[in-house]
Amino acid sequence: MVIYIRVSHSDLRTLGDRYSWVLLFANGRGVSACSDWDRRLDAEDTIFRRAIGWAAMLLILFSGSLIGKKESDAVRTETVYQVVNHITPLSIILGNGLGVGVEAKPAHMENSYLEIFHKQGALGLLWWGSLFILLFTRYKKARRVNYLYAQPLLLSAIFVAFESLTNPYINNPIGIFAVLIALTGFDVVSVDPPSAALLGQMELATS
Repeated sequence: MVIYIRVSHSDLRTLGDRYSWVLLFANGRGVSACSDWDRRLDAEDTIFRRAIGWAAMLLILFSGSLIGKKESDAVRTETVYQVVNHITPLSIILGNGLGVGVEAKPAHMENSYLEIFHKQGALGLLWWGSLFILLFTRYKKARRVNYLYAQPLLLSAIFVAFESLTNPYINNPIGIFAVLIALTGFDVVSVDPPSAALLGQMELATS
């Protein structure tokens, strides 16, 4: 059994973020165990890989030296209090407007969902939530045709969703691009590949 590290360039660029470390190991991308050259995992290897992933995740979560950023955490906490103080009956539904921030964060907030609620209200959260409902709906269709291609697309979108809890991703071109790629990718991989007989007929028709 060989243990290998599989970290992409995009992973390296985001390792400083809180949830990037966690999800890198939790979804099995960081550390994997393989029993042969094709990386086909048997039951024992799968359990071993998941154990390493969860151990790494717990270590990172409780290690203040890796993810503890007191100053930025203080700003995030203060932002939450200021958003709560700006809540009105109308803003709960419609928000305060796309150009309205708070004293700590006049433009964009680290928590994307907090910013969406502050600026777009509950209707904004429902709209963004419907995007992920559409995402899972298309995933269910795509996984029946091509699970190997559909799963990475879903994991990428889930990564963006979790990352948005502490960094502006989902309402940023960086994050929404990954979600749109996943939505488009599900449509592509959900199409049944042409059979060999059909390909032969097409070749005869064009020859």
